[in-house]
Amino acid sequence: MTRPNRIISLFAIFIILFLQTAAQGYAEGEKNKKQILIIYPFFETRDWDFDFNTGYFKEMREFDEQEVSISLEFLNTGSIHDEISIEEIVARLKQIKKLHKPDLIVSVFPSVHAFLIDHGETIFPDTPKIFVPVIEAQVDQLEALPNSYIIKSASQYAIKRNIEDIGTLLPQTETLMVICGN
Repeated sequence: MTRPNRIISLFAIFIILFLQTAAQGYAEGEKNKKQILIIYPFFETRDWDFDFNTGYFKEMREFDEQEVSISLEFLNTGSIHDEISIEEIVARLKQIKKLHKPDLIVSVFPSVHAFLIDHGETIFPDTPKIFVPVIEAQVDQLEALPNSYIIKSASQYAIKRNIEDIGTLLPQTETLMVICGN
Protein backbone atom coordinates (compact mmCIF):
# COMPACT_ATOMS: atom_id res chain seq x y z
CA MET A 1 0.00 0.00 0.00
CA THR A 2 1.43 3.38 -0.97
CA ARG A 3 1.85 6.13 1.58
CA PRO A 4 -1.07 8.31 0.23
CA ASN A 5 -3.41 5.28 0.21
CA ARG A 6 -2.36 4.39 3.75
CA ILE A 7 -3.04 7.96 4.91
CA ILE A 8 -6.46 7.93 3.20
CA SER A 9 -7.24 4.53 4.79
CA LEU A 10 -6.20 5.73 8.25
CA PHE A 11 -8.21 8.92 7.78
CA ALA A 12 -11.28 6.88 6.70
CA ILE A 13 -10.90 4.61 9.76
CA PHE A 14 -10.57 7.67 12.00
CA ILE A 15 -13.77 9.19 10.54
CA ILE A 16 -15.67 5.91 10.95
CA LEU A 17 -14.54 5.56 14.59
CA PHE A 18 -15.36 9.22 15.27
CA LEU A 19 -18.84 8.92 13.75
CA GLN A 20 -19.51 5.69 15.63
CA THR A 21 -18.46 7.27 18.93
CA ALA A 22 -20.53 10.38 18.21
CA ALA A 23 -23.58 8.25 17.29
CA GLN A 24 -23.24 6.22 20.50
CA GLY A 25 -22.97 9.43 22.52
CA TYR A 26 -26.06 10.84 20.79
CA ALA A 27 -27.99 7.60 21.38
CA GLU A 28 -27.03 7.63 25.06
CA GLY A 29 -28.12 11.27 25.31
CA GLU A 30 -31.45 10.47 23.65
CA LYS A 31 -31.97 7.50 25.97
CA ASN A 32 -31.49 9.75 29.01
CA LYS A 33 -34.01 12.32 27.77
CA LYS A 34 -37.53 12.26 29.13
CA GLN A 35 -39.95 11.19 26.41
CA ILE A 36 -43.13 13.27 26.00
CA LEU A 37 -45.80 12.03 23.60
CA ILE A 38 -48.34 14.66 22.53
CA ILE A 39 -51.48 13.19 21.00
CA TYR A 40 -53.65 15.37 18.78
CA PRO A 41 -57.03 14.42 17.26
CA PHE A 42 -56.04 15.59 13.77
CA PHE A 43 -53.24 17.16 11.81
CA GLU A 44 -53.56 20.96 11.79
CA THR A 45 -56.15 21.82 9.19
CA ARG A 46 -57.58 25.17 10.27
CA ASP A 47 -55.96 28.50 11.09
CA TRP A 48 -56.78 28.25 14.78
CA ASP A 49 -55.23 24.74 14.93
CA PHE A 50 -52.03 26.13 13.45
CA ASP A 51 -52.04 29.05 15.91
CA PHE A 52 -52.66 26.70 18.85
CA ASN A 53 -49.87 24.33 17.80
CA THR A 54 -47.43 27.15 17.11
CA GLY A 55 -48.01 28.69 20.54
CA TYR A 56 -47.87 25.31 22.27
CA PHE A 57 -44.56 24.36 20.65
CA LYS A 58 -43.06 27.76 21.32
CA GLU A 59 -43.56 27.08 25.03
CA MET A 60 -42.48 23.43 24.82
CA ARG A 61 -39.21 24.27 23.02
CA GLU A 62 -37.85 25.65 26.28
CA PHE A 63 -38.18 22.16 27.78
CA ASP A 64 -36.59 20.51 24.74
CA GLU A 65 -33.26 22.01 25.78
CA GLN A 66 -33.71 20.42 29.21
CA GLU A 67 -33.25 16.80 28.17
CA VAL A 68 -36.78 16.27 26.89
CA SER A 69 -37.71 14.60 23.63
CA ILE A 70 -41.14 15.56 22.22
CA SER A 71 -43.01 13.27 19.82
CA LEU A 72 -46.34 13.91 18.10
CA GLU A 73 -49.08 11.52 17.15
CA PHE A 74 -52.23 12.46 15.20
CA LEU A 75 -55.13 10.05 15.81
CA ASN A 76 -57.41 11.44 13.11
CA THR A 77 -60.32 10.88 15.46
CA GLY A 78 -62.76 12.15 12.84
CA SER A 79 -62.25 8.91 10.91
CA ILE A 80 -62.86 6.52 13.81
CA HIS A 81 -66.12 4.88 12.82
CA ASP A 82 -65.68 1.22 13.66
CA GLU A 83 -63.81 -1.29 15.82
CA ILE A 84 -61.23 -1.89 13.07
CA SER A 85 -60.21 1.79 13.12
CA ILE A 86 -59.93 1.69 16.91
CA GLU A 87 -57.89 -1.53 16.83
CA GLU A 88 -55.51 0.00 14.26
CA ILE A 89 -54.97 3.09 16.41
CA VAL A 90 -54.45 0.99 19.55
CA ALA A 91 -51.90 -1.19 17.69
CA ARG A 92 -50.09 1.89 16.36
CA LEU A 93 -49.87 3.47 19.81
CA LYS A 94 -48.64 0.20 21.34
CA GLN A 95 -45.91 0.11 18.69
CA ILE A 96 -44.92 3.69 19.52
CA LYS A 97 -44.80 2.73 23.20
CA LYS A 98 -42.48 -0.17 22.35
CA LEU A 99 -40.10 2.03 20.36
CA HIS A 100 -40.11 5.11 22.60
CA LYS A 101 -41.72 4.46 25.96
CA PRO A 102 -43.19 7.83 26.92
CA ASP A 103 -42.63 9.25 30.38
CA LEU A 104 -45.59 11.59 29.92
CA ILE A 105 -48.63 11.70 27.62
CA VAL A 106 -50.21 15.05 26.72
CA SER A 107 -53.72 14.58 25.35
CA VAL A 108 -54.99 17.54 23.34
CA PHE A 109 -58.73 18.07 22.77
CA PRO A 110 -61.79 16.16 23.99
CA SER A 111 -61.92 13.54 21.20
CA VAL A 112 -58.45 12.30 22.18
CA HIS A 113 -59.47 12.40 25.84
CA ALA A 114 -62.47 10.18 25.03
CA PHE A 115 -60.19 7.71 23.21
CA LEU A 116 -57.78 7.60 26.18
CA ILE A 117 -60.65 7.24 28.68
CA ASP A 118 -61.62 4.06 26.81
CA HIS A 119 -58.18 2.71 25.82
CA GLY A 120 -55.46 4.70 27.60
CA GLU A 121 -54.87 2.35 30.52
CA THR A 122 -54.62 -0.62 28.15
CA ILE A 123 -51.99 1.12 26.02
CA PHE A 124 -50.14 3.28 28.58
CA PRO A 125 -50.74 1.91 32.08
CA ASP A 126 -48.96 3.84 34.83
CA THR A 127 -47.86 6.60 32.44
CA PRO A 128 -48.84 10.06 33.70
CA LYS A 129 -51.26 11.88 31.41
CA ILE A 130 -52.11 15.58 31.07
CA PHE A 131 -55.44 16.42 29.45
CA VAL A 132 -55.83 19.88 27.87
CA PRO A 133 -58.30 21.54 27.31
CA VAL A 134 -60.97 19.60 29.16
CA ILE A 135 -64.71 19.94 28.79
CA GLU A 136 -66.90 19.73 31.87
CA ALA A 137 -68.62 16.52 30.70
CA GLN A 138 -65.30 14.61 30.87
CA VAL A 139 -63.92 15.96 34.17
CA ASP A 140 -65.20 13.13 36.42
CA GLN A 141 -64.01 10.38 34.06
CA LEU A 142 -60.58 11.97 33.63
CA GLU A 143 -60.12 12.60 37.34
CA ALA A 144 -60.89 8.91 37.97
CA LEU A 145 -57.98 7.79 35.75
CA PRO A 146 -54.76 6.99 37.62
CA ASN A 147 -51.90 9.48 37.14
CA SER A 148 -54.11 11.97 35.31
CA TYR A 149 -53.94 15.74 35.48
CA ILE A 150 -56.50 17.99 33.86
CA ILE A 151 -56.22 21.53 32.60
CA LYS A 152 -59.65 23.06 32.18
CA SER A 153 -60.33 25.55 29.42
CA ALA A 154 -60.76 29.10 30.64
CA SER A 155 -63.24 29.72 27.83
CA GLN A 156 -65.87 27.43 29.33
CA TYR A 157 -65.94 29.59 32.45
CA ALA A 158 -65.97 32.84 30.46
CA ILE A 159 -69.03 31.72 28.47
CA LYS A 160 -70.87 30.63 31.61
CA ARG A 161 -69.98 33.84 33.45
CA ASN A 162 -71.08 36.00 30.49
CA ILE A 163 -74.43 34.22 30.32
CA GLU A 164 -74.94 34.73 34.06
CA ASP A 165 -74.02 38.43 33.76
CA ILE A 166 -76.44 39.14 30.88
CA GLY A 167 -79.34 39.67 33.29
CA THR A 168 -77.37 42.30 35.21
CA LEU A 169 -75.79 44.02 32.23
CA LEU A 170 -78.83 43.93 29.95
CA PRO A 171 -81.92 43.52 32.17
CA GLN A 172 -84.30 44.01 29.22
CA THR A 173 -82.99 40.80 27.55
CA GLU A 174 -85.78 38.25 27.06
CA THR A 175 -84.16 35.75 24.71
CA LEU A 176 -80.56 34.62 24.66
CA MET A 177 -79.06 32.40 21.98
CA VAL A 178 -75.57 30.91 22.43
CA ILE A 179 -73.87 29.43 19.39
CA CYS A 180 -70.49 27.75 19.83
CA GLY A 181 -68.56 24.60 19.05
CA ASN A 182 -66.92 23.11 15.97
